[in-house]
Amino acid sequence: MQRLRPRFTRSCQLARHVASSAVSSSGVSPRMVNEAQKEALQRKGYQVIGSHSAVKMCRWTKNALKGRGHCYKHTFYGIASHRCMEATPSLACANKCTFCWRSYANPVAMRWVFDTDDPRSIVEDSLAAHGRHFVR
Repeated sequence: MQRLRPRFTRSCQLARHVASSAVSSSGVSPRMVNEAQKEALQRKGYQVIGSHSAVKMCRWTKNALKGRGHCYKHTFYGIASHRCMEATPSLACANKCTFCWRSYANPVAMRWVFDTDDPRSIVEDSLAAHGRHFVR
């Protein structure tokens, strides 16, 4: 029986390179998202928070604001779609879940080797970024 080998994407290879050179000679951990990646994510509708987190407006929020329906959270739990946000404390996720809102081009990491942001600032900045989606 032939043994299946895992396929590694370009982002996986990049994460391995970053992990192998995790801490620079100056002792500073690298940022997870560089400027080019940040710009690409922003073009896709993400608002990058700090060095490794992001917020994106849910398609159901857009639909609800246009009067075109709500998501299951509204139906089952009574949560207004505009009060819900798609947010992640880490853009590096290797799970690739079927219904995940994250971009498949996001960085992938097997272990954390990146600069770490303050959790309180991630939450506060995520809420502020989500609010900016509604005010243009």
